[in-house]
Amino acid sequence: MLPRSRLRKYSASNHASLRSWRRACRAADTRRVWRRARRAGVRLTVGRVVVVDGGQTTCRVVIFEAGRQVACASAEAVRHHQSLSPVEQLLRGPEQGLAELAGELTSVDAICLGLAAFHAGVPIARLVQERVTARTGVSRVLLTNDVVTSHAGALGLRPGVVVAAGTGAIALAVAGNGRWARSDGHGYLLGDAGSGFGIGLAGLRSAFRHADGRGGSAKLRHRAEGRFGSLAALKDLLYGLPSPVALVASFAEDVAAEALADDEAAAAIWTEAGGQLTESVLCAAGRVFPRSEEVEVSWTGGLFAAADLLLAPFQEQVRFRWPAARLSPPGGGAVEGGRLLAEAGPGVLFAGLVHVSG
Repeated sequence: MLPRSRLRKYSASNHASLRSWRRACRAADTRRVWRRARRAGVRLTVGRVVVVDGGQTTCRVVIFEAGRQVACASAEAVRHHQSLSPVEQLLRGPEQGLAELAGELTSVDAICLGLAAFHAGVPIARLVQERVTARTGVSRVLLTNDVVTSHAGALGLRPGVVVAAGTGAIALAVAGNGRWARSDGHGYLLGDAGSGFGIGLAGLRSAFRHADGRGGSAKLRHRAEGRFGSLAALKDLLYGLPSPVALVASFAEDVAAEALADDEAAAAIWTEAGGQLTESVLCAAGRVFPRSEEVEVSWTGGLFAAADLLLAPFQEQVRFRWPAARLSPPGGGAVEGGRLLAEAGPGVLFAGLVHVSG
């Protein structure tokens, strides 16, 4: 979520090396996830699998063969609040991506869908799975929330606590016996504390307060006008959108830029977000693990790219408030976690969190 000013400094001749660096990072993530899975005693059945990572900002569809990425596509984000049936809400974006890769969907062993908007029970899950099978011909379909794939990617199918913070925010604690608890992930109207949406909204509110003479931040007001035009036009735009989530969350980058430039209001917004994410982690962990037990804690999501603003304070607060916590950098993200689940199955750890057909 940090400003991309450093990336803009790359000349055209450096773009190829930058892409190579990103590919190397993704490959390193995959290797770390595999190593963590092996240490956890998980046996992977290597074949051809499809992973759908349906977030609130975008939806990614990735095909793996023998553990290596062979194709990918991006599509519309999974939306929470639209005048569509529950199945249509969940599958509108994923089906776009699957259709784009239709020619690659041959000899697929399993499809794993981790969807931000999925919190439904067995009846809806079956309808989704049946529709995916009908559209792709793949009988084994795993369906879950994207925090589960994020957890699997971060810890490599090991017990522990993972907080996912991007456009939304949610924490998931899972014990070795499959007992689990989550905290937040209730969407932008009811929760997602410490998320990109929450940070962006707090920044915009500060901009509007300054325009009213009620305090706020002059720098954030300037940022908002620079990104969106006049505040009056922005208000009309936001209230006219069917879902303002992605647009509001995009302003978190501007709040980060001003926080790094020592704007007090912007820095306070990021500090509060770190505290909220810590609270979600501790609440989820406390419902599953004894306070004295060593617990592995990890994190994932684009918001943690703001290392100085969010990651370091988050780690410090977790260590202070749960001394037995063992902080572990994530082995990979939701896509890598979806691949592990597709290849290894949910096992005991995620049996209560993943719907499996076929």
